[in-house]
Amino acid sequence: MHDGLDEAVGVMPDTHMMVLRGRLRLFKDVAFTKNSFIEETGVKNTYSDTLNSMTSLLEQFLLHKYKMKQPIMKKNMLKIIHPKYHNRFAEVLKRASEHIEAVFAVDLKEVDSTIHSYDLVSKLNLPNNGRVWDGRGLPKTSLLMTVLGLIVVRGNCAAKEDIWRFLNMMRVYAGRKHFIYGEPRKLVTKYFVTMKYLEYRQVANSDPPR
Repeated sequence: MHDGLDEAVGVMPDTHMMVLRGRLRLFKDVAFTKNSFIEETGVKNTYSDTLNSMTSLLEQFLLHKYKMKQPIMKKNMLKIIHPKYHNRFAEVLKRASEHIEAVFAVDLKEVDSTIHSYDLVSKLNLPNNGRVWDGRGLPKTSLLMTVLGLIVVRGNCAAKEDIWRFLNMMRVYAGRKHFIYGEPRKLVTKYFVTMKYLEYRQVANSDPPR
């Protein structure tokens, strides 16, 4: 791997379906939300807005606990939900965990059923539960899923320039620290390659060589 070469980045074969399933699920969730918003009016719409607000708060709580490496307890999650809606806790938790799964590629797992404790676990089997480096921090798997998705759309191979052009549209820049991903160039060109999710290849028959 040489910085002077404009390599193409490819997807390892065993990741294709994982990416496709993740993207299709995300689009399905978006479509469902849109249809629900159009169909629901009056009291139903107010109820839906309340559930959306509680879901958003619970998502922030789960991600904060994950970032701080603190246990996730049901009794603490219930404190976020208005007592009037405690009977809807399972629904709110399901919606929050599904959205986190779609964005960060992590699953909410029950660790201890007796005390109702949970943990967020990476779906991609990355070391340190998807945090990439030891210590506190949000999972970096969403960046990997984004890059893999772009590569699949481009026919399982994409030029380095195209990948960074796409990431720049998301305000993710090589050499500039990101509040979630840290320094993204190291993730894309070194870590994900070392983990064999990506591989560098020199573009064939290029003149000059690249």
